[in-house]
This record gives sequence, structure tokens and C-alpha cells, in this order.
Amino acid sequence: MTQNCLHTPFPVSDGDFGRVGMTVNPDEKPGTLAFDSNLGPGQSLNALQAALVHGSPYARCRGKQH
Repeated sequence: MTQNCLHTPFPVSDGDFGRVGMTVNPDEKPGTLAFDSNLGPGQSLNALQAALVHGSPYARCRGKQH
């Protein structure tokens, strides 16, 4: 069984984990990565964060497996 794991790659401060969450192996699908936004009223993502969220989910390319 593959577990998923949530990371907060863009923290704002010690008590504010930022507007983007990154999930490794979402829905227990190995080799996948998903970004989700967590916006409050009046908040927005910067260009990099928006691109990551809008392009999500991502999957490992075929090729050499480790």
C-alpha cells in the first residue's frame, strides 16, 4: 500500500503554511504529485504557484525506474 503525504512548499511564516499544498501519491497512486490551492477571501497565488496548481496533477515520466 502506498501512502500519500501532504507538504506545504511555500510557507509564509511559522503559523501560516501558505496558499499551496503539495500531495505526494494522491489517491495512493505511486509516482504522482498534486498541487491544491488553499485561498482565503481576497487572496491570490503568484505566477509560479498558479502554474503548479493549474497544471496538476503530475506523473513520473516513463523511463528508468529507481
